[in-house]
Parts: sequence; structure tokens; C-alpha cells
Amino acid sequence: MIGKIVTISIWILFLAANGFADDVSIDSSGNIRTGVANANAELEVTGASGEGGILGSASGTGASGVYGINTTSGNYGILGYDSYGVFGFSSSGWAGYFQGNTRVTGNLTIDGSVIGPSIGDITGVTAGTGLTGGAAGGNATLNADTAYLQRRVSSSCTVGSSIRAINEDGTVVCESVGGGTVAESDPEVGSNTLNYVPRWDGSAMITGSIYDNGTVGIGSQSDLNYKLYVSRTSGDFGAGRASIYGYRYGSSGVGLNGGTGWSLSGVDAAVKGFSDWGNNYTAGVAGYSYLDYEDSAAVIGAHNDGNLRGMLGYKDRNNDLWAGYFEGNVRVNGALTFQDGSIQTTAGTQALCLLYRSLGTHPPAFCFSRMSDTGQTGDFTAVFGEDSDYSILPPSYNDNGNGTVTDNVSGLMWQKEDNNTTYKWAAALTYCGDLALGGYSDWRLPDEFELMGIVDYGTYNPSINTTYFPGTEASGYWSSTPYANDSSSAWDVYFYSGDVSYYSKSGNYYVRCVRGGQ
Repeated sequence: MIGKIVTISIWILFLAANGFADDVSIDSSGNIRTGVANANAELEVTGASGEGGILGSASGTGASGVYGINTTSGNYGILGYDSYGVFGFSSSGWAGYFQGNTRVTGNLTIDGSVIGPSIGDITGVTAGTGLTGGAAGGNATLNADTAYLQRRVSSSCTVGSSIRAINEDGTVVCESVGGGTVAESDPEVGSNTLNYVPRWDGSAMITGSIYDNGTVGIGSQSDLNYKLYVSRTSGDFGAGRASIYGYRYGSSGVGLNGGTGWSLSGVDAAVKGFSDWGNNYTAGVAGYSYLDYEDSAAVIGAHNDGNLRGMLGYKDRNNDLWAGYFEGNVRVNGALTFQDGSIQTTAGTQALCLLYRSLGTHPPAFCFSRMSDTGQTGDFTAVFGEDSDYSILPPSYNDNGNGTVTDNVSGLMWQKEDNNTTYKWAAALTYCGDLALGGYSDWRLPDEFELMGIVDYGTYNPSINTTYFPGTEASGYWSSTPYANDSSSAWDVYFYSGDVSYYSKSGNYYVRCVRGGQ
């Protein structure tokens, strides 16, 4: 130490001898100062602008350009030490102390703790809601709870708004959709055909059966002759099917449960057709058919059970063509004009019998009698144009008092009361053939027209004169006439309303026997 002091002293004397005594001084305490005096340091070196105060340079491993140590605490700071740059400031016991910004251009290695302002020291990772895992140190692994994080949306937005955000509980925050309609080149509706209206099949929009290219069609390609048309394929046919089905449903009762009249504005109809003005060759409803086969019609109106019906453009079971054909009672409120110019205006029985004749249908028994048998006059040769011994007579019966009734018009004798038992058709024939009544044993099952002869079309339920035929069931009664178009069926008269129809021979109907005539 003494040697170092001597060396320094010599160095100072040298500086003084060379004219720098004003820049370097040593006080009585041994402090050396150069430049401006400062009592805070043993050695203070100042420099001008651009100059360094002290430059320490050294070479070799472990060498230091500047080395400072606090002998009391053992802390030290080294500047330019084996590629570490640290400034040692010893007055407060710090190995390094920086008052101001500090820049480290290389790696900063800290062997101890970092003490200073709070910078969020991480001592561990704790998982939050929807996460599991974590660690107190080292690598931390977090696992996602998908059942929580992928929670399904539990609400929706109204039309015209969209989902803006999804809340933690699955509810949504909605907002109005702006910007107008967005055009799409691919609407994602599945496979479709040009001009066909798509329909939903439960999972996608597919080609429907409605075709629209200016006219609207269902079931086929466009036909420009019609604004609306319905077509069925060649294999789409069968009982109970129709191209257009109009169905009206109401409640039971009168008054407000239906229409107010038969006018266009008053009728309550399943299908309604109207043609304004009724110009030449126009129609409210038009129906056409080739009528190739028997029992076919262009237009039909019928009771729902089919027993009462009127047909326009009809081919019957005998392949005869009719402009109009009516199965059941027909009412004419005006006059009937025939092809030969004859006009019939008489109402009631006479008009009904003339209608049968005009249609070429064999009239029922009450419409005629053989004049030679009855002595009646007043034939209608002028109307019929043939068969002058046909005449129209009102019904007339005689109760014989022995369970039989005689029809004075036809001369037939009838069983007054049936036995209220139903039979199959073959059994009905046998029953009448075995019947012994009123002293007669030649009873038989009546044919279709004989049975029609005792119908009273002025009443129903039952449609018969119950004074002479008490106990008649408002149901079907067998005739002996087989149905020509189907050998398994036969004709019957339904005495609820007097309808005539055919029924399977294996079915069960009532029987009223007859004798005489034919």
C-alpha cells in the first residue's frame, strides 16, 4: 500500500512539474481530485464534452478495466469484466446501481431475486372456469372443459335480427340485421329443376311438383293454354283419386252452418265455377270424357254414398250413351220439351213416367197397364209415339184382408208385411218360392221394375204407402233381377228413399214377395 502511495505521489509531482498543478490536487485527507473538486469521492475525474471521465482497459480472463468492491458487505460491481458489464456503486451496498435508464443489449442473467417495482411475479398458474390444470412453476398445462366452453345456445333471435354475442349461460344477444338483402349465387337448397317451386323434405329444399313459368301447373310441364292446371302421370290412377278435389267441411245444424241460397254469392260449395256474361261457347264448369267404357261419365253429381246421382255425358252398363242420366228421383219445375216438339207440363206421376220414357228406360209398373186388362182409356200415343196401350194411372191398392195387398194398376198381389228377416239373394229366391200365403203358393221374388212400382216417391223413411204395407224397413229389398255387369250382384230397391242400386248377392237384405203379373 505504501508503495502505491509513493507511486501516485511521484505521478502527481510529475504532473505538477509539467504545469498541471491547477487541475490536480490532493487534500489533507489524501483525496485526489482532478478537474472540478468534489468531496463525495476519493478520486473524482471530470472531462469535457465528448471525453470520458475514466477509461479502464484490461485484457485476459478475469481482468477488469474498473473494479469496485464494498469490503463491508462483500458486494461488488465490475465494469468490462469477462464480457459482463456492471457498474459497482458501493455507498448503499449495491453491486450495481443505475439512476436513470439502463440498456442491456445482450442477455441479462439474474442469479438472485429481482427486487423493485411490482412487475407481476408469476409463482403459479391456477385454472379458471371451464379450465383444469395449472402449475406453481415450470411449464403449466391447461385443459379445456368442452362441455362448459362449448355450451349450446339456448335461445334465438326474432326474424330480422341476428346473434351478436353468446352469453356464458347459452342465451344470446341479438341485433338488427342491416344492409338489405344479400344476393346468393348458391342458396344451398339441394338439387332443383328450372321453374319448379322447391319444397322442404325435412332436411333440404328439393324439386317440388308445382311448375311456374308464367302459368302454374301441378304435376307436369307447362301448358300455356291454362293459367292453372293439374296433371297426373299415366300410372297415377285408381279408385278414390281425383286430379282436383274440393272438400267442404261444416258443423251439424242449420242457419249459419251453410250458405244463404243457390246464387253465386249465397251458395257454400266445395267447388264453384262461374262464367261472366255467358258468351258463346263459354261455361262455368266443363267436363269431357271419351266415354270409352261402360259406367263412365264426364260430369257426375251424387250423394256421398253414390246411390243418388245425376250424370251428364254418361255411358251405361249396356254401352248406351246418354246426355243426362239420373239414378233416383228427378224433379222438373218447368216443362219438358221432346225432340218431336211435344211439351209435357203435367206435374207429379205423369211427368215422372214421361221422363222415364224420354230417357229410353223401362218405366216402373205404376206408369202403365195393359188397357185390355184394365179397360182404362187416355193413352199417351201422341207423346210416346208408340205402344198405344200404355197409359198412366194413379196408384191404387186393395187390402185383401188375408195378409195380401193387390195393386189395382199393375194387377200384382203383394205380401202385405215382410217377416223382418234379412236373406242372402239365393235364400231370398227360395223363401218366396216356398211361401204359402192368402191361399196361394205361387209366390216369387219381384223383378226390379215390379219392386219399383210400389215405391211412393212422395215420402221417405220408408218411401212406401205404410197404410197398405206396414212394417216396411227403410232399407234394401232384394229383386230377382241379376246385375248384368257383375254376376255376383243383383238389383235392389232401397226403401229409405226409393233408390235403385245393385248389391253383392252375398249381402243380406229384406224380402217382400209378389205373385201374378209378368
